[in-house]
Amino acid sequence: LQSAHSLTLPGECIEKDAIAEMAGLPPRSLILDLFSLLKSKASLFDEIIMSVQDIVASGYSAQHVITALSKELITCEDEEVNDMVKANIAIRMAEVDKNLVD
Repeated sequence: LQSAHSLTLPGECIEKDAIAEMAGLPPRSLILDLFSLLKSKASLFDEIIMSVQDIVASGYSAQHVITALSKELITCEDEEVNDMVKANIAIRMAEVDKNLVD
């Protein structure tokens, strides 16, 4: 909070996004772009790899990205992503999360 305050102009409000950025959390727009890319049947594997490499190069924690993608998956209202698909993806993401921690 002190770092966010020191980087804002006098009299300017500290925004939620500034605190999240200071904490190293990926911006929601980045997560939404990645989620859309992953969800699209037209996406090429190379496009997905490049997107993930850009995220890694930006310095975002894989743990934070996986957590944000999980939240996005849970709240997804797309008809093609039914509960069974969400459950299978959640299992895979849990495995990834476990591997990151171990």
